[in-house]
Amino acid sequence: KLHTEEIAGAKSSTLIYKMNDKSYRISGKAKREELEHLGISFKNSEYETIAGMILSKLGAFPIQNQIISFDGFSVKVLSITKKRINWVKIDFV
Repeated sequence: KLHTEEIAGAKSSTLIYKMNDKSYRISGKAKREELEHLGISFKNSEYETIAGMILSKLGAFPIQNQIISFDGFSVKVLSITKKRINWVKIDFV
């Protein structure tokens, strides 16, 4: 069983789980304000969630287990449905 820790200070702490010092499991619904607590910078105001950030970067819907690189971190798509990114894993470098 994977040990996770809920992040204090997030509006809905069930959307962000700390896996270790550099990794987090995050709901695709996690909002900009919650992600900024982790040090993730939203340089573009077109999106409000981590899912929006991924869609904007790719220009298409991701596939499960796809890894997307950003400045300072990578995102692995853990769980998707037809039209929703449910969970991702963020690894800071």
